Amino acid sequence: MSASWQAPFSHRRTNINKHLLTILTLLFIFCLIKPGFSQGGLNAKSEKAAGLSGKTQIRPSGPGKKAAGWTKKLIDQTVSDTSENDDSEDSSLSDSDEEGSEDDVITEDSEETAEESEEPVEEANEQESEEATVKKPEINLTNPGDWEPFIEMDANFFPSFLISTSIIKLDAPETSDPTIHGDQNGLIGIAVRNPAKGTRVRLTISENLIMNAATVEATLEKADETYFLCPQISFKYDVLLKQKQPLPLSINFALSVDGKEPVTRSKTALIRSINDCPTFYVSLADESYADISFLFAAYVNESHPMIDVLLKEALKTKIVDGFDGYQSGDSDEVIRQVFAIWTALQKRGIKYSSITTPSAHSEVVYSQNVRFIEESLNNIQANCVDGSVLIASVLYKIGINPFLVIVPGHMYLGFYLDDKAESYCCLETTLLSAGKGEDFFVETLQATMEDFQKHEKKFIADNDPDYQIIDIDEARQLGIVPIAFSSH
Repeated sequence: MSASWQAPFSHRRTNINKHLLTILTLLFIFCLIKPGFSQGGLNAKSEKAAGLSGKTQIRPSGPGKKAAGWTKKLIDQTVSDTSENDDSEDSSLSDSDEEGSEDDVITEDSEETAEESEEPVEEANEQESEEATVKKPEINLTNPGDWEPFIEMDANFFPSFLISTSIIKLDAPETSDPTIHGDQNGLIGIAVRNPAKGTRVRLTISENLIMNAATVEATLEKADETYFLCPQISFKYDVLLKQKQPLPLSINFALSVDGKEPVTRSKTALIRSINDCPTFYVSLADESYADISFLFAAYVNESHPMIDVLLKEALKTKIVDGFDGYQSGDSDEVIRQVFAIWTALQKRGIKYSSITTPSAHSEVVYSQNVRFIEESLNNIQANCVDGSVLIASVLYKIGINPFLVIVPGHMYLGFYLDDKAESYCCLETTLLSAGKGEDFFVETLQATMEDFQKHEKKFIADNDPDYQIIDIDEARQLGIVPIAFSSH
């Protein structure tokens, strides 16, 4: 019988940075999007994906080790060899948060971790696609001198995306596109058909509610070529942080050609709620899929002021004397700390709630509503994502490294049992209100870990956004920042 579950995650930083660069480049630079996925939940199916999940190889530890305490409880029941489960793609933990789900998915006397009670997930187009290549938008400019504004992401500004990726520093592309002037990764700008060789142009985007004024100047060398002008935008992050409702925004573009009086045009965009987390999109240009589910890491906020309150409540349970992360060197002690936090949340009466509907609908960028820590605690409600990011926030605060696990239509929490990430546990957070006590907690850990093992091949392949591991510490190191707490 193995003493612990081993999870030697091989974090290939170079490979991950390459994935992230591909994703953001595709997202920023003029990819056309098409529908084809169920809206509102973790239910994307894709042939091409990239994200923060490292290549994984997860298996029980070798024989000969003695188990004791909590670790022994977790492994007392024999778990089938992972190779026996490789072909099983059905997950009892995978269906609790799709749009239209029923609250009776979780019952106290259920032997399963979660019952299948959802409508079938809409299948996506599974046609294989080539590796994604950057395409410009199919903007039809009939005559030389014609120009048209564009705003990427279906003219949606997602505050969560803009804030959480604001300090990511991407490696410069080996070769820049000569038809793009200004920000090569620009979300906003114009396309212009050059009327003559050597045309001098100046584009100004006026200041508005969420951005400061921005300008780009260029000389367009090739006549009758379509060029893209993308000023470097300075966003007003304090305003974006307070955006709780969708709000239309008119953006003014003024283009001056060869020093002449500028011509101004407007385009309307939609500022989305800060709770809307974009998860993926599809490029019509080359039918490739881009997974941006790593943005869930932005809702893990280890600095949230309510965490200290929750930790105080967890100490009152007397399950642990203090929170020291991995300092004890004892995996049982790590699990006890998690159990104390779990128990404190149960005492608060956190209930499962399947709400995932975002603040607005887009046919081209798919998103899910995610509650912030204060919303889950004050409203005593959480779905699978809400509960996972809530507990992940607390664990990361006390020095226990968490990760988010995405399986079809669902998310649950994982956490490492040691500072070298050599062993782990997984926890189904939607069962907070389904049972009480140490035995129930251990049973929940066991069932969730068995589910994780069933999907080992999918996690190792790292090519399907339905099966992703989002390591929070890795996300922070790459520059994905938490969305700050706002009392407004």
